[in-house]
Amino acid sequence: MKLFQNKKMLIILVTLVILGGGIGFYIANMLMPKPAPKEKHEPIFFTYPLQEFVVNTKDGRFLKASIVLELNEEIPIKSEAAAAEGKKVVLEPKAKPILDALTPELRNAAIIILSSQTYQDLITSQGKERLRQMLFQKFNQIVGRDIVKDVYFTNLVMQ
Repeated sequence: MKLFQNKKMLIILVTLVILGGGIGFYIANMLMPKPAPKEKHEPIFFTYPLQEFVVNTKDGRFLKASIVLELNEEIPIKSEAAAAEGKKVVLEPKAKPILDALTPELRNAAIIILSSQTYQDLITSQGKERLRQMLFQKFNQIVGRDIVKDVYFTNLVMQ
């Protein structure tokens, strides 16, 4: 009978120790300062798609291209109101009207550059990259500011 009572005491003692440890752990976690949550800065991308192009190339082939412009987040020129506050002008919606107005010039430049290519120019990845760089430079030259951050081909087919 004495052995049976010692087992009961042992079980009660172990249960109290486990409960006490759990309660102590819970209280310690509540009292410890929590690390500040990390702010997620997801990049903001503004894009401006140009209508699809179909042109005759220099060597008599057809080239079909879809181009999307990645725009800088801010226009590097300050407006008078923003200059008074010492801030840059946020790109959206400021760049969209600029690009809308310049779309005919951008498309014309793209057509001239695309139609001056040959199959041999565009068969390699270096040729496609060279074409992308030519378009990038011409588009920023037309806009007159560094609004265009990058140029992407979303479709490029030659026949």
